[in-house]
Amino acid sequence: DGTRGRYALLYANSTDGLHWEKPNLGIFDFVKAGFGPELGKLGTANNALVEGDGVGVYYDKHDPDPSRRYKAIGDACWLSPTLAFNADMSGCENLYVPAPGANAPRTKRFHGVIASSADGLVFHRDHVVNVSWPPPQKWDTHNNVFFDETSQSYVVTTRNIPVESTGVERETSLTRSVGPRFEDFDFSQAPPVIMRGNISHQTYAQVTFPWLDVYLGLVMVFDSDTGDEVHCRLTFAPTPEGPWKPVEGDNVIDAPDFLPLGGPGAFDSHIIFAGASPFRHDSGAEWMYYMGGNGPHDGARNSSFGLATLRPDGFASVRGRGVFR
Repeated sequence: DGTRGRYALLYANSTDGLHWEKPNLGIFDFVKAGFGPELGKLGTANNALVEGDGVGVYYDKHDPDPSRRYKAIGDACWLSPTLAFNADMSGCENLYVPAPGANAPRTKRFHGVIASSADGLVFHRDHVVNVSWPPPQKWDTHNNVFFDETSQSYVVTTRNIPVESTGVERETSLTRSVGPRFEDFDFSQAPPVIMRGNISHQTYAQVTFPWLDVYLGLVMVFDSDTGDEVHCRLTFAPTPEGPWKPVEGDNVIDAPDFLPLGGPGAFDSHIIFAGASPFRHDSGAEWMYYMGGNGPHDGARNSSFGLATLRPDGFASVRGRGVFR
């Protein structure tokens, strides 16, 4: 298609969480956005919202303004007339900044954007704020946010990619807002690192959420030693800032998978990326959506939308004999 390396945020809906529909929204125009001929055939008959990468969308019950009920955070071009990063950067030229260094993993980098919407579909220009943490923070992996009732602040999990002597290494980072609004983050320094592995087992992204009186994280670990696999592992912390530890094992490098990869030939044999945080379904079970990939991270693969379930609050358990405190 000639547009490899460009991404769009897509929309689907469901009444039961199992059968999904992808409506023609008429919001995003692949022709005006300058995509290649294959996607250009769609025109506006598609379910795309905006061109962007790593965008996380959050339904915010906390904000008293109903026009800001849905929040989005990530690298996206909500300000452009075509909702896309055009070839001449028109509409989003103020989002472009030079790469942070000659050894940076990409030749260009965009500021992030936080935006809000009444319906999760149309994000008004007056509800869009350009933001940017300095390097080595990077937007191109799932950024997720939630409102923390304990601290009455927003918590966002993103990632940093520093250039180490051993190469480019991914790290999971997290910060909270310094005020009660979604925009009140401190962008003077990159978010502090909360989880890191090593060059062969890198923490790729983390979905963070409160659970009872602690915080849980679904952390994805990029394992370059076993064919570019991405594993989903479970971590916990007493506060969002940490310290973060795997529920089982001494460190995230050799911790067991929380959601294991599928067997040979399965749609999720190589890659698992957790979606939004698990939720209690009407059936009483915990439901968790994820994307599964049947090929290596840096190679050819198909990605599919998957569902995993577990017993209520079944994130961790204890078995054996003796006394447990």
